[in-house]
Amino acid sequence: MIDQLPNQVFTAFSFLGFILVLIPLPWQLEAWNIGCCCYIFWTAAQSLMLFINSIIWHHNVVNRAPVWCDIAVRLEVASAVAYSASSLCINRRFYKILQGKQPPRPSKWNIPREVVLDLCIGVGIPCLQIPLFYVVQLDRFDIYEDYGCYVDIYVSALAYSLVIVWPLAISIISAGYCAGTIYRLTRHQINLNTLLSGHNNLTRKTYIRIMAFAGVELIGGIPLSSWVLYNALKTYGAPAWVSWSYAHSADSVVQQIPASVWKVINPNHEFDRWMTVACAYIFFAFFGMWSEKAWEHYRLYYRFVAKRCPSISFSFPRFRLVFLALAFFHPYFAIQGLHSLLHKEEMNLLSRHTLRSVEETISSSLFVPKLRLVR
Repeated sequence: MIDQLPNQVFTAFSFLGFILVLIPLPWQLEAWNIGCCCYIFWTAAQSLMLFINSIIWHHNVVNRAPVWCDIAVRLEVASAVAYSASSLCINRRFYKILQGKQPPRPSKWNIPREVVLDLCIGVGIPCLQIPLFYVVQLDRFDIYEDYGCYVDIYVSALAYSLVIVWPLAISIISAGYCAGTIYRLTRHQINLNTLLSGHNNLTRKTYIRIMAFAGVELIGGIPLSSWVLYNALKTYGAPAWVSWSYAHSADSVVQQIPASVWKVINPNHEFDRWMTVACAYIFFAFFGMWSEKAWEHYRLYYRFVAKRCPSISFSFPRFRLVFLALAFFHPYFAIQGLHSLLHKEEMNLLSRHTLRSVEETISSSLFVPKLRLVR
């Protein structure tokens, strides 16, 4: 179970998730995929925040950074609806494309209306959650050992309408756009290549990949949002709102909860923070590993480095890039991959010195034992 993993494991994977989700950002900006850019921004911000929290409050609950906690809990509130809002941007944009609408390409002096609307959805709605959440905020913040800053909500009928139902409502609207897109594709047999001809940075494969990613987010988003709503109703019901003074009577209170308590009373917090890491890795899998655009950028980066480092004398085919991507996920698999590739002819291009350097770098980068390669 994930709640039994050491906190150091989460620290390592959250930082890698922060790095990985930022890798596809340049070519998403180039294509003006606002939904994907919003998803990158919120996931990277949340991953970085959880990474910092896991370091500051590792095995302690000392209130050592109150201002940081005030910022972190508001970021967490916004991120609660940010993933659904980003998915809505993606599904809405591609539904519009299937309607044959070709928005003008943005420039320095021309920002199309559709881009503004996407930013209002992907950034505006999550930011709107911050003042709405303050209405039902129970205390200043809580400090959970290993987890870091968290904030409680005063559960009432008003809290459901202001905060709790938003992720589910947005996911349902997004599902409507997604269903409409699939219907038009299958029922009317629309020629995607013709519709996408006016979008220089959007190919048929990219369109299908982004739609598949949005579909995955919907498959996970709607059940999770429904479960949160059901669990809140089952546990607290929907009591009437009493008053502002009653709801904010503990505005300055900071609760400090050790891991031995919160992992028993509410183990869902551990699941919540790992879900953010999972979102980062899933996004990278769709847009950082299985995308031709990604491979083109990786080759450009490699050539840039190779020109300035003449000692790099081997080529950079796709299988080596896959190995480096796997090294991000688990260095043990990377070392074993090197071990098996030693017996293939293509690996003869690598020198013994390069192999030994890669092995030592990977072995010392994370919490894994050093392994020796059989040569």
